[in-house]
Amino acid sequence: MSHRHVLALPFSQNGHILPLMQLSLCLVEQGIRVTFVNNEFNHKTMIMNGCKHMDRLRLVSVPDGIDFDEDRNHPGKLREAIYGTIARNLENLIEENNGGGGGDDDDDEIITCVVADAVMVSALEIAAKKGIRAAVFNATPASVMTSVYNIPRLIYDGIIRNDDETFP
Repeated sequence: MSHRHVLALPFSQNGHILPLMQLSLCLVEQGIRVTFVNNEFNHKTMIMNGCKHMDRLRLVSVPDGIDFDEDRNHPGKLREAIYGTIARNLENLIEENNGGGGGDDDDDEIITCVVADAVMVSALEIAAKKGIRAAVFNATPASVMTSVYNIPRLIYDGIIRNDDETFP
């Protein structure tokens, strides 16, 4: 039997969660089971705002190591959350879900693909380690991506400068 179960993991900041949730709902409409993973803070917020489990969509949370009253935008804490705490908990979630201990596992529950926000590189590494297919989801607007990819050209053309001097 060919089952499909996607684990979706957004970056835990504004502008990243909703687009991946919209993709997840489209996958559910196609009969694909989706486990949508969020940190505890965002998971709680989604539940309080009426988001709930539905047929073939399961909402789960993993700890990110940042207390509810701490600054969630602090670069050092965010980096440790993404590459440390969330990565470890995500790997445990996949192992538990896919029956890392063996035994009679429900084929419909086994994760067959990970779709992760482009920032969540550690999820792609975990998927590769587990032999699970993976895809990158990029919620960045095309205009921003175009700007980022063209910065070297803008420097080369002298439109922006590549030194410490300030612009007039």
